[in-house]
Amino acid sequence: TRTTLNRLHIYEREVDFYTRLGSRIPVKVPRCYFSKYNSSTGQSTLLLEFLEGACLDELSGPTQDQAKLALRAAASVHRFGRDQSVAEESWVHRLDGPEFLDGMVQGAKEAAPLAAERLQGLAPDWLLDAAPHASTIIADQLHALAKLPNTLIHFDFRVGNMLFQPAEQSTQVALIDWQALLRGPGVC
Repeated sequence: TRTTLNRLHIYEREVDFYTRLGSRIPVKVPRCYFSKYNSSTGQSTLLLEFLEGACLDELSGPTQDQAKLALRAAASVHRFGRDQSVAEESWVHRLDGPEFLDGMVQGAKEAAPLAAERLQGLAPDWLLDAAPHASTIIADQLHALAKLPNTLIHFDFRVGNMLFQPAEQSTQVALIDWQALLRGPGVC
């Protein structure tokens, strides 16, 4: 819901990404022509460049060459995120910071009963039994991951958020949907 997304600062973070880092990050991202975030309503507006490219089917996945391009892009983001000037960007929330962690824990608490109900008969019993404990499991895992060396992470890094461009273009993959930009380990 919008309340959960606002609790996670999703819209604010994406506007911040495009206005503060989008032109500096060493991977192809849409150019931002206009951005606005209203903190009192939680609403945002972004006017972004249209990029040509194929958005892949999540179930079919990428080819081996496309996977290599994606991993190179992730490595570039992680390398960029280790730069001291980027590391000091206070608006980029930590994986285990209260802005993100509290929102994830609360979201898991709210979603667990509905998930258990909808998965009844479809999921194994051990998974249904774990649903009420999801918020604790998530918090423990995020705290453990945050102990690893930190960098910038695109926390929704999947082929649905990549545009694969024709090979003759200099940049062959563009990354989109920066709402879940966080500071955490490069393994996320």
